[in-house]
Amino acid sequence: MTRKSFRSLVDAAKRGNVDAQYQLAAMLATGDGIEKDVVAAGQWYAKAAAKNHPEALYNLGLMHILGEICRPALKKGMAMLKRPAKLDSWDAHWYLAQVFMVGLHGEPRNLDKAAYYSVLSLRPKYMTNAPLALADRMQKPDGITAPILARALVKIAAEARKRSR
Repeated sequence: MTRKSFRSLVDAAKRGNVDAQYQLAAMLATGDGIEKDVVAAGQWYAKAAAKNHPEALYNLGLMHILGEICRPALKKGMAMLKRPAKLDSWDAHWYLAQVFMVGLHGEPRNLDKAAYYSVLSLRPKYMTNAPLALADRMQKPDGITAPILARALVKIAAEARKRSR
């Protein structure tokens, strides 16, 4: 990224462009082309998250869970991760499936929720990874069973029906 295009990105972020805020935060969080600054990244993610940007919510939630911008805040981070899942974020669905499959971040292991989020992560764009992950979760001796998967499918169908009314 040229200095001029970076300056344009910063200007757009300061003017309130939610995508620019997210892109700037991601660059700051990873040090991609600029000096890494997780505190500033958290601030820009928070601005985009306040406007319900799904991936900003997801990344900010992870930063809270991992304690990258403050002491680890599991409840706050998990609440943030559930918001982008409601906004149909594949990353949030994918991560929450793993959280509930294993029981992480203060959440108990819950195979019904793991199946639910696993099914939600099945999107054409991700058809190489998501079905393999779901199959792997079903093959584990203590994993997702066919009845659990069926309950997840029924729940998703009911939610779709409710949205279409």
